[in-house]
Amino acid sequence: MSSARTEMDRSSGDKETAFWSAQEDGPEKTSYGVATAQQEAARQKDIEFRQKFGDAGPLGLSGFAFATFLTALVNLNVHGVTIPNIVIGPALAYGGLAQLLSGMWDIANGNTVSATIACSYGCFWISFAISMIPSFNVRDAYPTLADYNHANGLFLMGFFIFSVAITLCSMKSNVFSLTLCLLVNCTWLFLGVANLWTEESGAPNNVLLKCGGVTGLLVSFTAWYLMYEGLANRQNRSGLVISSTMELSNKAAYLLSPNSPLIEVKSAPVPRPGPNELLIRVEAVAINPVDAVKQSMGNMMFEWLTYPLILGYDVAGQVIKVGADVNQFKEGDRIVGLAAGMDKRGRRPDEGAFQELVVIREHLAIKIPTGMKSAHASVLPLTAVTTACALFQKDQLALQMPQPKALRKPTGETVLIWGASTSVGKNAVQLAVAAGYNVIATASPKNWDAVRSLGASAVFDYRSSSVIDDIVTSLKGKKCAGAVAIGQGSLVKCVDIVTMIPSAAKKVAQVTLDMPASPPTSKLSMVPFVAKYLWLSSTNRLKVMTSGVRSKFVFGTDIMEWDVEGKIALYLSEALELGEYDLPSEIRVIGSGLESISEALHEVRNETSGKKIVVVLE
Repeated sequence: MSSARTEMDRSSGDKETAFWSAQEDGPEKTSYGVATAQQEAARQKDIEFRQKFGDAGPLGLSGFAFATFLTALVNLNVHGVTIPNIVIGPALAYGGLAQLLSGMWDIANGNTVSATIACSYGCFWISFAISMIPSFNVRDAYPTLADYNHANGLFLMGFFIFSVAITLCSMKSNVFSLTLCLLVNCTWLFLGVANLWTEESGAPNNVLLKCGGVTGLLVSFTAWYLMYEGLANRQNRSGLVISSTMELSNKAAYLLSPNSPLIEVKSAPVPRPGPNELLIRVEAVAINPVDAVKQSMGNMMFEWLTYPLILGYDVAGQVIKVGADVNQFKEGDRIVGLAAGMDKRGRRPDEGAFQELVVIREHLAIKIPTGMKSAHASVLPLTAVTTACALFQKDQLALQMPQPKALRKPTGETVLIWGASTSVGKNAVQLAVAAGYNVIATASPKNWDAVRSLGASAVFDYRSSSVIDDIVTSLKGKKCAGAVAIGQGSLVKCVDIVTMIPSAAKKVAQVTLDMPASPPTSKLSMVPFVAKYLWLSSTNRLKVMTSGVRSKFVFGTDIMEWDVEGKIALYLSEALELGEYDLPSEIRVIGSGLESISEALHEVRNETSGKKIVVVLE
């Protein structure tokens, strides 16, 4: 039974692929816009342009830290220095211009938050320096020293308000970034009030000025540390880098024991990303039938897992920490990714999906475009990687890799997708077309238009008694690169088709296991269930072996080994950004928070609309 250990989750979609009778409810198509050729070209240039830029954050932080450091020393009267003219040069060039340029760099990189902060503080330091340059006559415009300092106080209080707003946007960032924001707030507040509440001489309040100097020093050292953390990599980092995950907290939804209906939400260790890994704050998870099957079947599948365990594959959220050698992502990016905790090659608890913080491998992460909600994006990972394995893995169909429309070259070959209106099927049509192949497919007549809109050139009714002959006729004279079999009974039909076509590659990727119609409901019912499964699988395997067709069951997580460069994830990131890829499923949100996981697992067993069950954690 261990051969049935995965991908029993092919149920979202048409009744033809129903695993325990999940059925679609009409066409499922989530569109985020169809780009014109001109728009696609412009977006492609934009993506290529962004890839030319590095991370400007450390430059901005270093300039801000140095200018703040000098100002704090003057405010503290270190070595008797009270005149701030020494700050003018660094404030203009380093804290000002360099930080402003780093903000412009962030705009090119698409990091709006970082750009707003860096540009604003760059302008702050330039403005501050100008106010101290005698030729601008800023000081001379005020009749008294007190009036001048009161104006400075208003200036600083304005930036205090700005800093508070930035802090509110940073509440979910790492501990050092949040600490920096809070210290900046304190510094501007102390200095602003010190200038508004002057001494009798008109000078700023000395006590508050020194308080602002102390917090200013703390701001400087925190900013320098963040600069160092941003620059440090696997080769040059030292023990000085303290994991900014240390103050984070985490909760997880645990399956306590085999065959247990209970899911317990409790505190969990904070995962730590290793090299080429991301730490994600989870915003939404999609529930796959395989999650519910593992809960029901216990150690009869995925027998290597130990309890209590964290289920789940599909995760969407925000990057809050990147490990060493990560090149494609940075903190703040929104991604959807495949959690590998249930695979033998996974790190188990750290990579389990159903928790607030999860580790995702860089090559299994896909960028979410602006405007797409995490709940909708969460349906993509497992179905997409399963499809990719079926089409592109060397011991499956071994097709050429997908490309954006602008780079796509037709191969002149055709691929058959049996079960194209399912989630995996919709991915398969799009990925095969993106790889340059002509696609013919099967689906219910009500879903033909939806399948054609994804790129299929012809669609056949899988229920038709003549469907095999019709497909063979349509492929006459064409070179067939193989077939993808999705749905109960689809393997034998696909094998028959490629056998009857002389020019067809004798390859069928089996996505769906041929399972009994009803799931086991108790340990007693497990015996006939397993017996029926073994009979179906053995008779079908005998059919394949005697036909001369090469067929292998598709394990989606095999992508961890053969696509270590993340080519599929990179393509999907770009295709989503360009509007060239449709999400495969509509969603049905079941509750909010990890406490809803138990209900969602129950619902996925009874889902008949073809919609993907999603739980949001935002």
